[in-house]
Amino acid sequence: MKRAKTIALASAVLLAVAVMLAGCGSPEPEEETAYITISLGGGAGRAAVPWDAGLSAESIPHDIIIDGALIASGVKIGGGAVFKHAVTPGEHSVEVRGYDPASTAKLVSYAEATATVALGENKSCPIQLRQAFETSVTPWADAVNAIKVGGNPDRIYYIIANTDFSLAGSTDYSATFGPAAGIAVNIRGTGKISLAPDTKGSLLIIGPDQTVSLKGARLEGHSTNDRSLVHLTYTYLKGDGSYDYTNPTSGTFKMAGGTISGNNGGGVCVVYGTFDMSGGTISGNTTGGTGGDTVGDNGGGVDIEYGTFNMSGGTITGNKARDGGGVNVSSGTFNMSGGLIAGNESTGSYEYSYYGGGGVSVRGVGNIKATFNMSGTAEIRGNKAACSGGGVALKVAANYAIVEFNMSGGTIAGNESGTGYFGGGGGVGMGLYSISTSDGTRIMNMTGGTISGNKAGVSGGGVYYIDTMEGGTITDNESIGDGGGVAGIATMTGGTISGNRAGGSGGGVYIYSEEDEATITFNMSGGTISDNNATSGGGVYVGTYFNNEYDYYTGPTLTINIKGGTISDNTAADGGGVYVYAQGTGGTPSNYARTNFTMTSGTISGNKATTGSGGGVYVYGNGNRATSTFTMSDGNIAGSEAADKGGGVYVVGTTATRGVFNLNQPAGKTKEEMLVSNTAKGGAGSGDQVYVATGQFKIDGAVQTADTGYDW
Repeated sequence: MKRAKTIALASAVLLAVAVMLAGCGSPEPEEETAYITISLGGGAGRAAVPWDAGLSAESIPHDIIIDGALIASGVKIGGGAVFKHAVTPGEHSVEVRGYDPASTAKLVSYAEATATVALGENKSCPIQLRQAFETSVTPWADAVNAIKVGGNPDRIYYIIANTDFSLAGSTDYSATFGPAAGIAVNIRGTGKISLAPDTKGSLLIIGPDQTVSLKGARLEGHSTNDRSLVHLTYTYLKGDGSYDYTNPTSGTFKMAGGTISGNNGGGVCVVYGTFDMSGGTISGNTTGGTGGDTVGDNGGGVDIEYGTFNMSGGTITGNKARDGGGVNVSSGTFNMSGGLIAGNESTGSYEYSYYGGGGVSVRGVGNIKATFNMSGTAEIRGNKAACSGGGVALKVAANYAIVEFNMSGGTIAGNESGTGYFGGGGGVGMGLYSISTSDGTRIMNMTGGTISGNKAGVSGGGVYYIDTMEGGTITDNESIGDGGGVAGIATMTGGTISGNRAGGSGGGVYIYSEEDEATITFNMSGGTISDNNATSGGGVYVGTYFNNEYDYYTGPTLTINIKGGTISDNTAADGGGVYVYAQGTGGTPSNYARTNFTMTSGTISGNKATTGSGGGVYVYGNGNRATSTFTMSDGNIAGSEAADKGGGVYVVGTTATRGVFNLNQPAGKTKEEMLVSNTAKGGAGSGDQVYVATGQFKIDGAVQTADTGYDW
């Protein structure tokens, strides 16, 4: 910004208010007016400029800038002098720039603050002037060298980059601003800092125990680079000369504005450090092909390796990587409470199951847990993955690794996963097509937020496996295969799964296992599964498969317990509400595929089998080594409809004991109250409430006649 030689201060202001700066004192009200009163404060800053014994604070002429507009020039602050000015209500940014009195074009000091103002205040607002450089007068290299020379611990600097220039990249991981610990460098301005086209490396390397912040300036790389534009280094060496290999020291990068763009090698790479993003844009960066900073070509926009990423604002968009197009977190922590991650892409081939996460990839490596916490107004939208997790992918690299995703707020919407074998989870995926305890531990807990409008090329339009759902909404997602809303869930105590679609089975929820000796359980005690659609199991599909030709294995067991909640208004060709399936062949009589559905409370209502049977529940045991059993001890199946047989429940098995429905009437409640107002439209004897084909139907343990419809 060019300094004005003269400026006329306003003499009158309607609705005058005061700006409250950080560190302001107590309010001093005046009648119908309010002001910002700026003064010097804080130790040596009040009387002298601590980095230059030849300059006194009182001798420095200052520019006062409010909301980007120059308010006054040549202002003296210090030695009892203050600056007082009226402003308008709302939030305001304030800058104070000090210039060398011997060369008024040379910036020597800077202070900034942001405040929300209220009517009727006059606040004394002391500021701290910090050493500053402006690249239009002091070239970047000179400013960096001055910081290196004067880089005492805990010193704070500003570089105002208002010009465009290019720099040679650094590849030796030496800190840009020298080795001094505790320093903070704030980069401001509107200029573009470009990586010189004939060089490779990083523009900013942040050393251990250093802080660098970016607001306004633009960092730009090029397509032949192989390093991130910003890189945080670390050390095991402590101040006392000892080494601590369990607790390395790294730096902090803060981004409140500006851009990081156009670089091959990634945007930001953090190793054991911290990245705080509250504004700005990271866009158009790529990794993949040459390695560089990012481990395994991860994180096109941001790569976190054992560090922490806190995102409360800003945008990460249009980045690409084999793994984690927008963000990759490897055994670190990602806290996202705001901002937008959109239009990023994971390009890794579906042949490699560990690739994924168009928006975010969270990967457990070794024995250090990887955690992603999503809350507030955070958004992950319109990302794509060639493999799993169009929006978010959760993966483990060893059988003892742990990765956890906790979603309490925010939105994951409009993302898409691939069509290959590992293409599960349009919104959130698990990185592998099957969930196995031998693959490590992957955990997803949902207490709030929305997952909507996502699409999976294989299974899990919204989510591929969720451990606990206590709240939130999974809606309007689609799977070309199975599980329009969710493919795999362990516990549901609240929340809503609604309006999802599956080309195969399980419009709302799909749970399936063919893994030997697997024991899988889904407990539902609350929440709603409604208005979903599939070919079979419009609301819920649960099934097992087992083929044990040589008697070596025992087969999987899958159990669903409905203890509360509602499954309503879902549609499918068969099993409008719930489809219970088991298929098994070969082996000894003790080796089975077992699917068990127990209902002790809750409601299954208003569901439809549009062309077939089982409006409420369809039970099917297929093969000589399969048992599919539905046991109802309480709750209600009501108002459901089948185009053919079994408006409430349809039971079929290869033999009488393969498909079983046990209806146990609790004390004080009859079967007429448990299954009520269901309809079968297959004609006389089609069983409005229950139809038993070749399966078995028991009431309080007594076997009923097969191949019969039941109406009461």
